[in-house]
Amino acid sequence: MPITEGAVPLNAPVLSDPIRIAAIDDQRIAVVQMVSGQLEVVGRTAAVVSPAKLVAPEIQGVERPQIPPSEGWVAQVQSLAATNTDIFVAPTGGKRQEGAPVLRFDTNGVLRQRYRCVLPTFGQDPSQHMSYMFAGKLLASQTSLFWISQSEHKVAEYILPPN
Repeated sequence: MPITEGAVPLNAPVLSDPIRIAAIDDQRIAVVQMVSGQLEVVGRTAAVVSPAKLVAPEIQGVERPQIPPSEGWVAQVQSLAATNTDIFVAPTGGKRQEGAPVLRFDTNGVLRQRYRCVLPTFGQDPSQHMSYMFAGKLLASQTSLFWISQSEHKVAEYILPPN
């Protein structure tokens, strides 16, 4: 199928912070600044929701190591996924043995739920840190979260509890 010519510009903000983007539906995208946690939901012609700061202890006030020290702080938002009702943020700093943290916000930036996705070992020794799947990219549907590890070529699905 050919790609349609003629791009439609979105009213996306110009940000100085590195960002993560996730499609909410075919009309809106969520844009989250990785370090500050600033959320903006934008549509084809205008901002849909006023910019909001995502608030949760997992992404505020947590000391992050500098890697390398001259380059500044490690980003606080590792991955971002969205559905038509929710935005799922995977903050950095989780330990493989403890599971991958995920914060569930509504599209206005209000924290609704916290999850800890226990990562699979795929039959390897669970006493070893590196046995657990690396939680890389987060995807979401209405009923599940999906962690994708591109380095290991593996996927783990987590069924979301009913609201």
